[in-house]
Amino acid sequence: MKIIITSIFMVSILFISEQTMAARKQEYLETFELKDLRVIAIETSPCQLVWIKTPDDYFHLAKIGMFIGKNYGKIMEITKDGVVIKEFYQKGKNDWEEKQVKVRVESSE
Repeated sequence: MKIIITSIFMVSILFISEQTMAARKQEYLETFELKDLRVIAIETSPCQLVWIKTPDDYFHLAKIGMFIGKNYGKIMEITKDGVVIKEFYQKGKNDWEEKQVKVRVESSE
């Protein structure tokens, strides 16, 4: 999906959104590229959680709504097979592209 901003109103919303993103405290999992993170395990009871291993060999517990990766990624869904993440890439000044990525649970083999 390609997002092209065509009105001043839309630009101001995006500007506020970028300010909000910059103003909020960055979560630890946002300091890594998504390709460098590993989904190790999924917990579905009593709530949906995912264990993620970072390149520095630490394990982190994440849930839906948390931010992850360097491209404004957000965990949208946790399934038995992995995690669905929505990322946004800026293509130009007013040109954004949304990408949905599924990161699968790594097998222990």
